[in-house]
Amino acid sequence: DGTSVELCGQTGIDVGGGGRLRMRLGAVRGGHGVGLLVREQADAAVESTEIADNAGHGVEVVGAQATLVGCTIRGNGGRGIWAREGASVVVEQGTLTGNARGQQLADRTSAIRKQ
Repeated sequence: DGTSVELCGQTGIDVGGGGRLRMRLGAVRGGHGVGLLVREQADAAVESTEIADNAGHGVEVVGAQATLVGCTIRGNGGRGIWAREGASVVVEQGTLTGNARGQQLADRTSAIRKQ
């Protein structure tokens, strides 16, 4: 709870290799790359966290799954959420605003669902 990752030289948080991330009441801000990268069959559950002002995508999910509850994803230089290669992303009660490219699926095997 309450973890902040700020001003990273590359990716703010990178979860891969089947790993798990549970983050609540945090922030990932001002990085020079992707704010949150979830890949390689990893699983992320992020709640009430701000992912903002990163140079790359706010959240990128590649062949993995992520649940974002009550998160604010704003002002990122790439897409707010980018899902590809069989990714599954669930967004509940979140705010997605002011990102350079909104949200996007890179292929038909991925899904972004708002609940």
